[in-house]
Amino acid sequence: MTYSIIGKVVLIKKKPELINPGSLSRVSISPRIPNKQILVHVTDSAGTAMENASVQIEGTKLGGKTNEDGNISFTNVPDDAFLLVSYVGYKTQRIALNDRTQINVQLRATSYDLADFVVVGYGVQKKETLTGSVVAVKGSEIVKSPAVNIATSLAGRLSGVIINSRSGEPGRDNPSISIRGRSTTGDGSALVIIDGVERSGLGQLNPNDIESISVLKDASAAIYGARAANGVILVTTKRGIAGAAPRVNLSFNQGITQPTRNPIMADSYTFGKVYNEIEVGEGRDPRYTDAELQKYKDGSDPNYPNTDWYGFIVKDWTTQHRTNLSVSGGKNGTTYYLSLGEVLQNGQYKGGTEKIKQYNIRSNIDVQITNNFL
Repeated sequence: MTYSIIGKVVLIKKKPELINPGSLSRVSISPRIPNKQILVHVTDSAGTAMENASVQIEGTKLGGKTNEDGNISFTNVPDDAFLLVSYVGYKTQRIALNDRTQINVQLRATSYDLADFVVVGYGVQKKETLTGSVVAVKGSEIVKSPAVNIATSLAGRLSGVIINSRSGEPGRDNPSISIRGRSTTGDGSALVIIDGVERSGLGQLNPNDIESISVLKDASAAIYGARAANGVILVTTKRGIAGAAPRVNLSFNQGITQPTRNPIMADSYTFGKVYNEIEVGEGRDPRYTDAELQKYKDGSDPNYPNTDWYGFIVKDWTTQHRTNLSVSGGKNGTTYYLSLGEVLQNGQYKGGTEKIKQYNIRSNIDVQITNNFL
């Protein structure tokens, strides 16, 4: 203990201990190393660099957009930070740095299944939260049908929708579509909306261009007004995917068609004999003599032929084919889908002129002018 006298005050305090310099451990103090710089490279599933992809350091204000090469760099990033990489139409990824200075990120496109989402009059809604009477079918399901007219392909695929085909003639086989039953008066046809625009000629669309078809059967169709009283058919066509590499699709479908049931025609001899029986039964003289019937039977006289006129006019089968070529993709805020289709369907009559040859051209191009455009 030590003490000291300051005026009339005595200050007592503990005596400090003397430390042996040899007992001290050596401590090296180095200056703090600043956080390192990192480089992030973003590509799509095809390995193509993605421009304008959003990269954010989680929990900070650090972030930005990738350049045309898909690159972006940051400085003063903590080693234990996480990256959030996102792009419209792609799944957001959360990636740990783990002391790395270069990060390669591959984004995958988000796929929406019609089993979960349905297109309705005012947008897209989840099936589990949908309260209206709406049915939908994928475009991939329609393509499986070999029918040239896609309206015919909807038969049996949409509950509550009645498809009635009255003709099989190429180009004139548009069926009637009834959603809420048949009207006793007036036009009972459904309203057809293709990509938000009222259109006719649903059957002439190229099935390869269709993303989905939804049918509104109740009050959910009221947004379209009085014309929707008989239901609404909403057709959504395919569009390009942002940031996706160009994709070329070529398909060819060849098929044959034939009548479902052909009548079995009687030969000339049988026809004449039955005709005579009817005449006698009605109290009249027979139309054909026994000698004439014999000539029909043995074909000895060319004036008494035995011709199968049905087989002479109608083919046993006929051919049809569909060809489709499409290109889709997207980059730098622009997405595109271009397609060209060709259909050929021959008629069922030999030497007939009722065959149809149809061409379809479609282009869906979307351009994002600016990120701040509302």
